[in-house]
Amino acid sequence: MDLIILQKCILEMPTNNRYLALDFARLMAIFFMIQGHTIGSIVNPSEITNLGFTGDIWMIIRSVTSATFLIVSGMVNFIGIKRNQDGLVDSNIIWKRCKRALLLLLIDYLLIFPVTNMSQFSMMSQFDWFNFFKVGTLNIIAISLLTLIIIMNLTKSNKQLAYSSLFFGLILIISTPFFHSINWFQYVHPYFGHYLTQSGGSNFSYPSHAPFLFIGTFLGYFLADYLKENNSTKISMILVISGSLISLSGLILSHFIDTGALFYNSMTSSPFIIFTKIGYSFILIGLYFFLSKFFKNYEKLIGNLSKNNIITYTLHIIFIFGTPWTIGLIYYFQAKTSLINGI
Repeated sequence: MDLIILQKCILEMPTNNRYLALDFARLMAIFFMIQGHTIGSIVNPSEITNLGFTGDIWMIIRSVTSATFLIVSGMVNFIGIKRNQDGLVDSNIIWKRCKRALLLLLIDYLLIFPVTNMSQFSMMSQFDWFNFFKVGTLNIIAISLLTLIIIMNLTKSNKQLAYSSLFFGLILIISTPFFHSINWFQYVHPYFGHYLTQSGGSNFSYPSHAPFLFIGTFLGYFLADYLKENNSTKISMILVISGSLISLSGLILSHFIDTGALFYNSMTSSPFIIFTKIGYSFILIGLYFFLSKFFKNYEKLIGNLSKNNIITYTLHIIFIFGTPWTIGLIYYFQAKTSLINGI
């Protein structure tokens, strides 16, 4: 019995490089989300256009920041799962992640709260409520995480979880055109409609963005052995090569197939575009894993910043966009300042 317990402890023992690589990848993902919001909101767009090729690279990274963060989050969530001998996930893990998801929802709605005091609720129009229910980054992360928790409880092993997540993610990607072709607001409450389609003005929808978290969950399972070996170089090669193949396939299919005619909106509902984003994200995550080796001396700092990503993200949203009760930088500098000032 003691030997079994010791073996289990060794297998579950975190290694520095393993967590450093994941923490660094998650930190870089949140960093690019922050700089994307900052530059995209307060910098004059012509400054980005004038950068030429560099600006194009920035736009590509900017377009996959949320996808990259969700994929890394899926990897982190998988690595942290512990099951008992019956295949059940530790109840503490379930409860902790449920609280995290609910906290994300609460923060998101507080950041876009439609009134400055309760007496104004009676004056809100149907249009005001419609806009309030639009789906943002934190919403989609929270609902995706809650879905993953359900899948965790329905499966009896991490292998089942990984393949179930992959299957569900692929089904969502393939069905995205269907979801975006329907005017859901005619059939369901706007709160649910915004999750099903971006036609109402939401930046995110469940079918086109939740799959990134589920793909990341499978990726965590697929790379688990390499993570245990601390082989970040091997992981980097796998991610960069597979990411290049996936993104190239998506781009080729998008080029030769008229996605504008086939899908409601090619940028939001095309499975080819979604696969292209997955490929780009794999490449970026691979680069982050490779670069993490050069930051071993800052492991503790990176770990703390990565663990507190919710706080970091929330503070930057408040600082840039403000809240119903405060003014953000965008109030003074919306699309006006120089690139240097934005950086």
